[in-house]
Amino acid sequence: MFCTDVKDKRIIDAVKAANIIFRDSEFLQLIGNHEGFDMSTTPSAQIAFYLETTLELDCIEVKLFRPKWPWSKVYAMFKSREPRSIYLSSRRLNRDEDAFGNMCSIVGSIAHEYVHLVDNRLSKHSFGHGNNDSRGKGNTAPYRIGELAKWFIYDGE
Repeated sequence: MFCTDVKDKRIIDAVKAANIIFRDSEFLQLIGNHEGFDMSTTPSAQIAFYLETTLELDCIEVKLFRPKWPWSKVYAMFKSREPRSIYLSSRRLNRDEDAFGNMCSIVGSIAHEYVHLVDNRLSKHSFGHGNNDSRGKGNTAPYRIGELAKWFIYDGE
């Protein structure tokens, strides 16, 4: 499950929502039924399985970091040397004027970075997106699953 010590309501609500969707069979089925992710050597159904089972085994800590450069466009990150943590930029928590839309966007970032975390743990599989240039990578597992998570919460309101 995702967990956090952060006291910010935006993070607490997003972590709760992320825990709900990654236990939701309909959401996992959306991932598993995807026709294939770009830059992936892993079938979609297998990715869905890994995403579901990793959360059953571990507490994935959602933390904050503050980029030194105030205009950094980074929303979130995963560090391979901290394989049980996902970091959200404290400078990029206000993404939408609507609080609910904002929370959905944060859930999308958690999901995106969670895909990286799981991918990093698997030596025989790869389903990342290469470098940090997002152009043309909308159908890679991290970007597509992040968007699915965001819209799954948003549409399920």
